[in-house]
Amino acid sequence: MKELYSKYKIQKMNGKPIDPNAQYFVLRLDTDPAARAAMLTYAAGVERNGEVEFAEGIRGWIAPMSRGHFEQYINRSLKTMPRNQSFFHTKKQYRARTKTVTRRDGWAFAKVGDIVNGCEKCQGLRKGEKIVVMGQHRYTNLRWEPLSRMIDEPEYGKAEVILEGFPDMTPDEFVLFYCKAMNCTPKKLVHRMEYVFVTRAE
Repeated sequence: MKELYSKYKIQKMNGKPIDPNAQYFVLRLDTDPAARAAMLTYAAGVERNGEVEFAEGIRGWIAPMSRGHFEQYINRSLKTMPRNQSFFHTKKQYRARTKTVTRRDGWAFAKVGDIVNGCEKCQGLRKGEKIVVMGQHRYTNLRWEPLSRMIDEPEYGKAEVILEGFPDMTPDEFVLFYCKAMNCTPKKLVHRMEYVFVTRAE
């Protein structure tokens, strides 16, 4: 394997192979739908292994290149292979179905109507540990807003902590909880994602 890697490894400065006699090929994602399809399949594979952010990065990289029939391919793929979304800090609320809003730093690719797997966790899996799917949900409302809105607008904040599954928390307490968990400040622009729970058959 080391010999194979050395043969096909490229130089960072100019992109040429280390071994000039090596045979290699280049995937033209910008012009070849089949190459993009292959990368999308690869992304689904690494996501199943817990590398969610890596998979999202691949999809985000490919998305601007998507045109025509490949766009339809993506839509079909997403319907048959729902993405996994971690609820590591809110497993109890998700399982109890008392949480119908989640805030995220990313997930810019999400669309209203997308169906997603709600998982106990998607990263940091130990050897032999598998992703545990707790249920599925469908997005009904998506928007970006400052996390601090929950504090700046008290009535809004009170309603939101209930939707987040924390009826006994104040908006200030929830924002502090979120900032500690996500290592951010209240000024952070977050993705507010509202959803309804669905059965696997939907």
